[in-house]
Amino acid sequence: MARQSELFRPTWMVTIRIMAEQFWKNPWFGWGLIGLFAVWYATWCFHIPSPAKAATVLGFIAAIMVFRGEPGGIEKFFWTIVLFSFLLLEIKAIDHKDYLDEVSRQMAEVRETKSFDDIGRGINNQSRLSQQQFEETVAQQSLQFDATMKKAQINIDEVTGGSSYAIVFPIFSTQQPGEFPLMIRVCEKCKYSVWDAHVYLQSNVSATDLGSLIYEGMVNPTAGVKGYAPITPQPVGETDYRIVFMPAIRER
Repeated sequence: MARQSELFRPTWMVTIRIMAEQFWKNPWFGWGLIGLFAVWYATWCFHIPSPAKAATVLGFIAAIMVFRGEPGGIEKFFWTIVLFSFLLLEIKAIDHKDYLDEVSRQMAEVRETKSFDDIGRGINNQSRLSQQQFEETVAQQSLQFDATMKKAQINIDEVTGGSSYAIVFPIFSTQQPGEFPLMIRVCEKCKYSVWDAHVYLQSNVSATDLGSLIYEGMVNPTAGVKGYAPITPQPVGETDYRIVFMPAIRER
């Protein structure tokens, strides 16, 4: 039927078809294709392609072998070599892709680990900074509190006399009838004066009352004040007296 159909075609078309078939099935054309695929294979050995590209070329080679028909013995041998070479290249491309995927996965894991480490270090640094700021704030407030309490204690000591206490001792240089002069002062180590001090004398040490008021006023650490105590000794034995010192709270 094909031969009959050619009778109705133009001569030039038939001539072109015959020349194309002769060229396609020419052994030299086959050797040229083998050389081309050999160069292609050598290039891909140094630049491994993706598995999809290698599979496409492998199918193209198989299609050429089918459409060219049965080649000669030696040519068929080299076509078989080319076919199996690209088949091995396909396997190598798959392994190479798996290797690249594994490397990419490991790099992504390293980046994630580094990112988490950076986040962890950032959190730790922020936590240490917050702890440091908190400690500095607490220390500053503690200093301010201590300074405030010290100032408050000074104010209280200035009002109450602090740790000051009175020392009362007799003066033997002078003596008046019915009264005995006493010197009243604050201890020398005490810092503050005692305001509104009240000093009482009780001849009976077991009594519950305060006794006679012998001095009322401020007592300084540096200067003593004189008070006069009415003393009535017992005719027999020794007479003991009790002195009561009561500083009053001074309102400022």
